[in-house]
Amino acid sequence: MPKFLKITLYTLGAAVLLITLTLVGILLFVDPNDYKDDITTAVRDATGRELTIDGNLELSVFPWLGLSLGRTRLGNAPGFGDQPMAQVEAVDIKVKLLPLLKSQLEMKTVLLRGLQLNLARKADGRSNWDDLTGQPAEVTETPSEKAPPADESGPPPLAALAIGGVELSDARIVWDDQQGGQHITIDNLQLQTGALVLGEPVDISLSLDVATREPALLNHIEFSTRVDIDDTLQQLSLSGLQLTIDSQGEALPVSPLKLRLGAEVAANLTTQQATVSDLQIDVLGTELRGDVRLEQWQNGDARIRIDISDPQALASLLPPDLSSQLLSESSLTTEAAWNLDRQTATIKTLQIKAAGLQIDSKLDATQIIDAPQASG
Repeated sequence: MPKFLKITLYTLGAAVLLITLTLVGILLFVDPNDYKDDITTAVRDATGRELTIDGNLELSVFPWLGLSLGRTRLGNAPGFGDQPMAQVEAVDIKVKLLPLLKSQLEMKTVLLRGLQLNLARKADGRSNWDDLTGQPAEVTETPSEKAPPADESGPPPLAALAIGGVELSDARIVWDDQQGGQHITIDNLQLQTGALVLGEPVDISLSLDVATREPALLNHIEFSTRVDIDDTLQQLSLSGLQLTIDSQGEALPVSPLKLRLGAEVAANLTTQQATVSDLQIDVLGTELRGDVRLEQWQNGDARIRIDISDPQALASLLPPDLSSQLLSESSLTTEAAWNLDRQTATIKTLQIKAAGLQIDSKLDATQIIDAPQASG
C-alpha cells in the first residue's frame, strides 16, 4: 500500500475515533433535556409556533446514532383553535454510524407512537400549514434573463439502504376542509412493515378507521400484502394482497356493508403492462373471481366469473315483487377484450344462469368512445 494512502487512512481513522470519543463525552456529561428551552425558543423564532416537549430527550452515538423523544406538541396557526397542529407520544430513530462513512444508510425499526395531526383549511383557502411551508414568490423572467445552469453535482446517491422496519401505532389524522365542505377523520391508524432493503420484498400491514361527515360514513379498513420492487423501481409486485372494508352509514344501499378483496398484482412501469391474477371480491353474498391483463395501461383482456352464494343478502336491493330466491345458484361468466386505441371491445363469451334459465351470447363493439356500435 502506498505510503500516502496509509497516512490518509490513518488520519481518517483517527478523525473518526476523535469524533466518536467527543460525541460519547458529550453524551456522558451533557443532558439534552437541559436544552429544551433553547429548542422551543428556536422553533418559536423560526415559525411563530409553540413547541412543547413534555417527555424526555435521549441521544445515543455509537454504534447507533439515535434520538428518542417523548410527548411533544406543536401549536396551531393563529385562527385555527387551541388544539395542537401536531402531537406525538413517542419517537425512536436510530442510524448506524459507521456505514454512513460509506454512503450507506442502515437504520433500526423506526417507531412512531401516538401521532396526531389536525389539518384544516378555512373557507377563504387559508390552511394551518401555510406559514410553515411558505408561499413561493412568482418570478417573471424577462427575455434577456437566462436561467443559471443546473447543478448536477448534488450529493452522492446512497450506496445502500436498510431500515429495520416502520411501526406507526395509535395515529389520528383529522382533515377539516371548510372550503370543500369535507371533514375526514382517520383514527386508530396502525402501520407495520418488515425490513426495508432496496431490491428485497417487504411485508406491509395497515389498519385504520375512516369517518366522513358528508356523506356520514364509518369505515374500518384492513390491508396487507408483500411488496417487491426491483432495483430500477420499474417492476412492482403485490403478492398475497388482502383488503377488507367494513362500512356503515345511511348513505349506503345496505348497512353494514362488508367487502373483501384478494389478488396477486404485477406491473412493469417501463412497458406499461400489468396483470391481476387470482382476483377475488366478496360483497353482498356475491363472489367475483377472475384475471385481468393490461397492455399500455388501457388495453387488455379479462376473464370473470360471478356467483351469487347468498341471495338473501341482495334482497334489500331487489324490487319488492321480485323474490331473492330467483337468484339462487345464479352466475355470470364472461371473457372479454378491449382496445381503447382502436376503440374496439369484444365479449368472446357471455353466459348467464338465473331462475333455472341459461343465456349464452357474444358481442362485438366498435367506436366505443366516439359513437358506440355493437353487434352480437
